Amino acid sequence: MKKFLLLTLIVAFVSVLPLNAAIANESKDGWDVEYEAKEVKDKELLYDRAKKGITDYAGEQANGIQATLKNNDTGQEKNITMVSTTQKLKKQKKGNQIIESYATTSGSWIRWIGFRCFI
Repeated sequence: MKKFLLLTLIVAFVSVLPLNAAIANESKDGWDVEYEAKEVKDKELLYDRAKKGITDYAGEQANGIQATLKNNDTGQEKNITMVSTTQKLKKQKKGNQIIESYATTSGSWIRWIGFRCFI
């Protein structure tokens, strides 16, 4: 009898798991999450993606924009070329409506006054 009860509980628990996963993809307001990714924050990886032209967005990117850095104390200036990459973070759908969320990182690695940084 104990084995039968234990087996019944296990079967009931396992059969509910796929239902919970299906419910997790739909938010309370009816939007289905079709895609979700963790945002990349590693600056070197982001710069590498930008330099190679890797992006998740099909629109125009801010690559090749020229900028000038100026040290206000010394007046020294440095010209830099900006690159950018865009990461797709989330895609939601409700009926025929779609919402896509992106994060764009733009910047340039510079060496100036002995420092190397991504700005």
